[in-house]
Amino acid sequence: MFNELEKKFDIQTIEPDAPLVGEVHDLPVSETEELDNDMDKARKSIQNALDVADDAVKQLAMIAASSESARAYEVLGTLITSISNSAEKLIQLQKHKADTIKRSGKGGQLPPGTGVAAFVGTTKDLQQWVKNIQKSESEE
Repeated sequence: MFNELEKKFDIQTIEPDAPLVGEVHDLPVSETEELDNDMDKARKSIQNALDVADDAVKQLAMIAASSESARAYEVLGTLITSISNSAEKLIQLQKHKADTIKRSGKGGQLPPGTGVAAFVGTTKDLQQWVKNIQKSESEE
């Protein structure tokens, strides 16, 4: 009945009476590694910006002192505020990374079956699987 559709979409029709069995597969942890890389890159970027800003503050402080210009002091104050905001972002990034590692297990990798599991099956199979797990946990 659906032969043309099966050929066009390269699929197979499942007979309605055929039993469906669900399986749980662990997904790769590449997302965790990607998150670690992104956080490391962001951390290095913020640190580099802070290093450059430190030098700029020293030079701008000398310029402001020698010129005694209100505008130079205003720019210096803005730069210092920006530096403290960047330092705060760096701390937040470190906290976020520590929380992520804590939630995901040691080494930044998620334990098998935690958060990165794909269930292949019907919703009925999934509900039955969950009920079986709940039963086994309540019996313990």
